[in-house]
Amino acid sequence: MMLGYLLAILAVFAGSSKAIFAKLIYAAAPIDAITLLTLRMLLALPFFILLFYAGSHPKVAPSPLRTRLFILVSLLAFLGYYFASYTDFVGLSFISAGLERMVLFTYPLLVILIESVRRRRFPSRNLQLGFVASYLGLLIAMSHDISQQPNNGQVIEGIVWVFISALSFAIFYVGASQLIHSVGIRRFTGLCGIMGTVFTLIHFSATHSWTELGQLPSEVWFYASLLALLSTVAASLLMTAAIHHLGAEKNASISALNPVVTLIAGWLILHEGVSWMQWLGMALVIMGVRQSQQK
Repeated sequence: MMLGYLLAILAVFAGSSKAIFAKLIYAAAPIDAITLLTLRMLLALPFFILLFYAGSHPKVAPSPLRTRLFILVSLLAFLGYYFASYTDFVGLSFISAGLERMVLFTYPLLVILIESVRRRRFPSRNLQLGFVASYLGLLIAMSHDISQQPNNGQVIEGIVWVFISALSFAIFYVGASQLIHSVGIRRFTGLCGIMGTVFTLIHFSATHSWTELGQLPSEVWFYASLLALLSTVAASLLMTAAIHHLGAEKNASISALNPVVTLIAGWLILHEGVSWMQWLGMALVIMGVRQSQQK
């Protein structure tokens, strides 16, 4: 159990860096979300392939990867590795890293809500209170970003995109907790990364020229490498292992550290303003998630 909590904490720190690296890339060159996602997935792809083959060895593979399992994992890869990442990067182009992480952090609430629907249970009073507290906190934090930007519509649009990302990731999270034991941690993570890369490249090929990647400055490639290795490969493997040891709901509770780490990193690295409204909003979001997880 202690190993599971340690893995979950490390996954939080690795995952929290994603918004920071993405903002640094956006500042280094005028690129869009799908280009950023393509860089991330291409650089991470060799590691995902290695993970898949390592996890497919007969001595460690739980069972053969049959067609049904392959299709289910591919669907989850579409939701969690392509669509959730793409919508998150779109949202990050409009809002601060701190606010993005607060919106994305509400995914544990959505995980518990999805589990309630799946098990045909009416949402508990704690879950209802958690939703009220968390989204009240988001409204307070959002007011800070709105006060910092002349175009209020961009802040709202960014929040909508990131919320879509959180919902997509929550569905992936629930599905992953059901399949990891059948597929295996390394094989599951590797296959999700490979299929997520395939979906990303299809999108990029349909909308961009491949020559654009060669014209990007070295600074973009440097930050993209960190984004791929730390925020993608390491975070994915750590998160998958944590889900394996703790389950979806317990692991989700550890992610309370997520917005705190990102808000502080955004202040230190990106020089994003941190006001009392953001601290209050973040506290309400965390309290809401914690409240929803009370039995």
